This record gives sequence, C-alpha cells and structure tokens, in this order.
Amino acid sequence: MNESYYAGTSYGVSTTSGLTGAIATMVLFFLVLFMALSILMFISLWKIFKKAGKPGWASIVPIYNIYIMCEIAEKEWWYVLLSCAPFANIYAMIVLYNGMAKRFGKAKTYEDWCSPKLVSNALELLDKEIPKYKSKIQS
Repeated sequence: MNESYYAGTSYGVSTTSGLTGAIATMVLFFLVLFMALSILMFISLWKIFKKAGKPGWASIVPIYNIYIMCEIAEKEWWYVLLSCAPFANIYAMIVLYNGMAKRFGKAKTYEDWCSPKLVSNALELLDKEIPKYKSKIQS
C-alpha cells in the first residue's frame, strides 16, 4: 500500500465543524420558533373555541380543529378537505379566519380584512408630515 497517500490527511481536525455547528444552530433556532408559534396558535384557538362555546381541547387535535373552525365560521365541512390541498389551503384558511372574525364582529368589510392598519397608518402619517418637511427644505 502507498504510505505517501495518507501523509497529508488529518483525522483529528474537521474543517466542516464550523459549518455543521452553524447549521445545527439554525435548525435549533427554527425548531424553537416553530414550537413557540405552535403554542401561541394552540392558545389562541383554545380561547376562540371557548368564546364560541366549543371545547377548548379541540384546538390541539389537528383535523378536528379545522372542522370546529368551519362550524364557528358557518362554512361547509369540505373546507376541511380544501385545507389539506396545497395552495388551496391558503384560500381555505383565509376564508375560515375571515368567517370567524366576522362571527365575532371583528372584520366588517373587505378593507378591514385585507389592508394592514400599520401600512395605512404609516401612509397617513407620511401624508401629514411630508408637507412640513417640504416647507423646511424650500426655505
């Protein structure tokens, strides 16, 4: 066997250990973020279900919670099936969340649901503030 073939290799130090650590850290970060958002979602749905007179534990059961959301939003049962289809689930969830918001009196119009208040408030503030700065720049 050729001994010089193994002369330049180093078995003790890995050059990818830094990359592996960075990837592991990212995976751990996103796992913790996912878990935190899941817990927030369970708690939020639990409170919504209780407010609607449905059992709170239903927010934890995966498909059953969508069925309960259909009942609260007064939508048909097939929205459960629609929520399992790729890309159609986005539409189904928007319809269900909008229906629940209307049921609790939170979303009255299309504009209330679709336009983020933060953006509209920022644009309104800019509309009021820009003339002040224009006058300062021109003088």
